Amino acid sequence: GDAALKNIVAVMATLNRDAAEAMIEVGANACTDVTGFGLLGHLKSMLDGSGVGARITLSNVPIIPDAWEMGERGFIPGGTGRNRLWVEDEVDWDADVSAMGRTILMDAQTSGGLLIAVTEDAEPRLHAALSARGVAGHTIGIVTTERVLAVVP
Repeated sequence: GDAALKNIVAVMATLNRDAAEAMIEVGANACTDVTGFGLLGHLKSMLDGSGVGARITLSNVPIIPDAWEMGERGFIPGGTGRNRLWVEDEVDWDADVSAMGRTILMDAQTSGGLLIAVTEDAEPRLHAALSARGVAGHTIGIVTTERVLAVVP
């Protein structure tokens, strides 16, 4: 209800400036902000441009708890359906990834966080730089040499 909406708006109102500064300090390989094409749509564009693949772990993706409830109640933006048409068949989905989990990963967002790719040795430094700025960082997957975008639970 109202509390969920206020929480979502508060998250969306948070700027990415601090995260961008941390990323520059560490030296990222690639970055995009997650907006209208959803997490998987933006990730797919990054991967296609780089000639690599990725394996994402859904349980590691930070998802606003209220998003699950809102999705189950049918509050899904129209853009999410368009993202599904573009991305869903391009993903190697683990059978245990729920339909709502798939939908949330393709959710058309208006103001998401940053999706940052760093080398394995830079990952702890990125987390430290984010933490020093009061920003929560999450490792949601790995980049692979196999040109497949996979999602596991």
